[in-house]
Amino acid sequence: MPIRCLINLQEVRELVYNSKRHSTELILFFNAIARKEALRDKELGLLIKIGVI
Repeated sequence: MPIRCLINLQEVRELVYNSKRHSTELILFFNAIARKEALRDKELGLLIKIGVI
């Protein structure tokens, strides 16, 4: 899966919901984003923490 910047949460949600993988690879990728962005974007961190994405 190519890695690119995700502009906003809607784009993140669409990527995950449309993905056939729902794999550890995606979860780890988003968790890495959350750790870096949680202070700037608490909603993204919260979504990942509760497992919505």
